[in-house]
Amino acid sequence: MDKKDDQYMKNKRAFERTVIYHMPQRTISTFGNTIYTYYFVAKSKGNQTTVHEGALHIKTPLIVTPYFSSKDTFHNIDKDAVQFAEQLMEKMNFPFTFIEYYFHNVERETWRENQPFSEVLIKLTRLLEQDKNDRSILFSGEEATWSISLVKACMKIIEMSMQTNLTEIEERGLLDKNGIPKALEKKIEALFKRAQRDKNQINMLGSLLLKHDIFDYYEDRFFKLIKR
Repeated sequence: MDKKDDQYMKNKRAFERTVIYHMPQRTISTFGNTIYTYYFVAKSKGNQTTVHEGALHIKTPLIVTPYFSSKDTFHNIDKDAVQFAEQLMEKMNFPFTFIEYYFHNVERETWRENQPFSEVLIKLTRLLEQDKNDRSILFSGEEATWSISLVKACMKIIEMSMQTNLTEIEERGLLDKNGIPKALEKKIEALFKRAQRDKNQINMLGSLLLKHDIFDYYEDRFFKLIKR
């Protein structure tokens, strides 16, 4: 196992050991910016507990443009954690279908509590449960790899929000009848026209359809184009 694979496995273990204790009640706003407060809790030396408090500023989700990269998703988060997220989402086939999210991390404060981990966790959980305008997430992991835990928290927020965002986008008429963004559909149609004149465009068209997992919708047209 080379160094890159070894680092990936270490990050993967940190990701898997991250525990989410409290999720926000509200999903990411489909047509506006969203701010979540986060609390990361980790065991420290002795009976001490470390707490990181910060905010995740999330821009209005966008209909995805072709060649989306998760590097566009996470900002002001440790580069190693972002690189790991990119690798992991590729392996997981993480469902970013047609929506682009933008998270900007704002670290507010880090402190140590002279209390055991379990007591700090209970105290923060009760505090968040009393918040009627709940936009907070509480999670724990290892202090040395807390950025990996933060990435997992972001991914969980995306998972809980995506279906609502897709539904509301569809209700606004921004997707076609097959659930494909109209902007992407327009680009595909333009590529079909160009490929009729220039066969060098066929590979680009095929790659685009496969990348967005919509090849089945265009399969007949694509193969007719090849046979011309």
